[in-house]
Amino acid sequence: MQPQQISIRPKTIQLLGRIMKPFIEEGIIAQTEANTIIANLRSIAEKGTPLKEIQPRLLTQKEVADMLNIAFSNFRKIESEFPFRRRQIHGSVRYLNLDVIEYMLADNQQPPVVEQ
Repeated sequence: MQPQQISIRPKTIQLLGRIMKPFIEEGIIAQTEANTIIANLRSIAEKGTPLKEIQPRLLTQKEVADMLNIAFSNFRKIESEFPFRRRQIHGSVRYLNLDVIEYMLADNQQPPVVEQ
């Protein structure tokens, strides 16, 4: 028997996000959990399958800048404004890929502005 194709409309995902909001504010649902739920629902709506599990790994500043599609020099200028935590590993700055991906998938993200 073939697995049935799951169909979810974007409006349904938006409604579920609004329904979860008070639970997030009360601390019943963690923001990271809500982001994961919404990201998986979006993936199901677009591709018919949930997101694949991503293995955690540490990224360099250059890799993070590339993921965010911004110039490395601009990333360095606004690095402290991003919500993800930096880690010092033997004098090198690293970021957890899951933190960066969560930031990218978050609905309420406002990218920092680079001062010219």
